[in-house]
Amino acid sequence: MEAMKQHGVNEEARSRENLAELEKKCRTAHTETACKLYPKGLLEEMETRLAEYRKTR
Repeated sequence: MEAMKQHGVNEEARSRENLAELEKKCRTAHTETACKLYPKGLLEEMETRLAEYRKTR
């Protein structure tokens, strides 16, 4: 974050509701774009493995 601030990015406080809405919109856009680049099954497998990995951290 510090590197981004040095390049002019400002950090803003967000409500939980706002973050949830933003995450939902980003997930939708990501899924639509990703499914055009590679098979949906591969995307689902990657997301499952990523979720499993994140549980261990």
